[in-house]
Amino acid sequence: MSIYQVANTRFLNSFCKICGSALPTVKADRSIVVPAGSLDCDVEFAPTGHIHMASKANWDEALDQVEKFEVYP
Repeated sequence: MSIYQVANTRFLNSFCKICGSALPTVKADRSIVVPAGSLDCDVEFAPTGHIHMASKANWDEALDQVEKFEVYP
């Protein structure tokens, strides 16, 4: 595991040295951030809100209406 931190910021990221996959990160306040893509089980809770909406991408208006794929197309 490797850790990348931007100096003088709160940005901290843990990742696999071999493949680059995101891994759980323990923050200075002892909170744990677990990337959803690193889980191999069902998640029993759902998002409860959207953050940073003032700076969202211009195409992020109707993502629930775009075509969905079961596997990589």
